[in-house]
Amino acid sequence: MDLYKGIYHLIQRGNNRAYIFSEPTDKDQLLIFLEQAQEKYDFIVYAYVIMDNHYHLMVQRKDDSLATIMQWVNRSYSLYYNKKYHRSGSIYQGRYAKFLMEEDTYLLSLLKYIHRNPLRAQMIQVVSDYPYSSDHLYRSYKQDTFVNTQILMTMFHENKTLSIQAYKAFVDDHKRPSGPLTFKSDQDLLDYMYKGQAKLKAESLDQILDKVCSDQKIKKAIYLGHRHRHLSSTKITFICQALKQGYSQADCGRFLKLSKTAISKLYQKGGSHGNHHP
Repeated sequence: MDLYKGIYHLIQRGNNRAYIFSEPTDKDQLLIFLEQAQEKYDFIVYAYVIMDNHYHLMVQRKDDSLATIMQWVNRSYSLYYNKKYHRSGSIYQGRYAKFLMEEDTYLLSLLKYIHRNPLRAQMIQVVSDYPYSSDHLYRSYKQDTFVNTQILMTMFHENKTLSIQAYKAFVDDHKRPSGPLTFKSDQDLLDYMYKGQAKLKAESLDQILDKVCSDQKIKKAIYLGHRHRHLSSTKITFICQALKQGYSQADCGRFLKLSKTAISKLYQKGGSHGNHHP
């Protein structure tokens, strides 16, 4: 069904499992960036949960790529976090993991999985106690928000009152969501839902830049989009490494604030010096 095409489960973890949301205000800030991203890009958020060292999203991409959307959200939050806590470098454990929802029958199972994350982590006693998930939006069937609750709530029931009742019963039930099979664990459920889809293991662009350049002044100049000649060698190395990890030249262009033509020329220079993209 076209309505449910292109829905993904995204997971972004902190580097070395470290906290990337040290205070409640940090979680509030990520939500602000997600809402701002929706104003900039064409995608739908169906659910979220923000834990202390990672977050989950259920999103549906439209015209803009997930890479573009997540690059903007993660970079915006990273800059905020580093400035607030007087630190530098990437705060993330590589790129986000993404899983395509190939069957709409598992959308509600994923919704339950996301909203019950804090309960599984023993951070709360009941699902509704956790303030940093979209669970409260579903319980009130709230629609004037950046989270689209209507699509999934109508899968419970067309009537609003009955839909809310059905949602609460479904999510508050301690039993694991299941399809045609019985699952012994949440991971078994996820493995079945995603049919063995591989997680992306590449580093983030920020991490790649950290790896190829230790000079803070040079990195700052690159982040600001400066085009001085002495930055070229670092940019070339960065581009070659990023392409090896599966990023596109367009991704590099957005990160370095350079045109596709400029990226292509730098890459060709890198190739002539032995840095080849496989």
